[in-house]
Amino acid sequence: MKMQRPVHRLLADLYNKPHLISAQSFRAITSYLDRRNSGMLAEVIPNDPDNDGDDDSGNPGIVPGFIGVLDIHGSLTNKPVQTMCGEIGTSYAALKDGVADAIQAGCKTVVFDISSGGGEAFNCFQTADAIRQMADDAGVYLISYVEDCAASAAYALCVMSDEVVCHPQGQVGSIGVLIALYNNSQQLANEGITRTFVSAGANKIPYDANGDFREEFIESLQESVDTLYGEFCAHVSKYTGLSVEAVQATEASMFRANKALDMGLINSIMTNEQFAQYLTTRNKEQS
Repeated sequence: MKMQRPVHRLLADLYNKPHLISAQSFRAITSYLDRRNSGMLAEVIPNDPDNDGDDDSGNPGIVPGFIGVLDIHGSLTNKPVQTMCGEIGTSYAALKDGVADAIQAGCKTVVFDISSGGGEAFNCFQTADAIRQMADDAGVYLISYVEDCAASAAYALCVMSDEVVCHPQGQVGSIGVLIALYNNSQQLANEGITRTFVSAGANKIPYDANGDFREEFIESLQESVDTLYGEFCAHVSKYTGLSVEAVQATEASMFRANKALDMGLINSIMTNEQFAQYLTTRNKEQS
């Protein structure tokens, strides 16, 4: 066992940029990184020499017949991030590769097993659209099964499926955008550290003379959030048939299965056993 190396750059990268993630999941990530950077976490080195810790998320499991199953679990990122925040998440790049592999293997149905609070905004909608196009071109039927939750970016991915099925206790939603600002100016001042910038361009530095964020900087971020939020609502509207106004009216809330079904955010509700039977029946019909 050894102490884990600090990841200050990763923590800083989480702040000051838009994310499609629930507030609860975002707090879990930043809390983990804060504890890791403070030296409160230890890393257990596996004894298995064949376990290289590679992230297999996004690689399909092939059910005998014509069904491919891919996991969308944990934190979502554009590119693979190994064991991010103590868990293995899913990258958009790996997910597209997984769908391509399933199609190449001859799957006529691809199931996304989803349990995620969301993640990175960059390339999320484009990934969903690309997978939808891949499936259409190959004549593949897409099904998303939400066992736990599909929040924010995870919902943006699942909603492009032909069918969204939710566990009776599952939740979907959080159709919104989040930016958390990180400002250590007061901490530096308390430690007797003075920070001085020499720059060119009025908007190069986000801080004013007191170390607070400049009003223009906040306004710029809000404009970015509003634009991304509009794109998110339009994305959900395109795949659900709901109006953009109806999507906006959700106010980024999470909804349990029954309410989500009434609102048109999902297509049906099934327990794990019912969904397994549904897939078995579908597999027999395809065979």
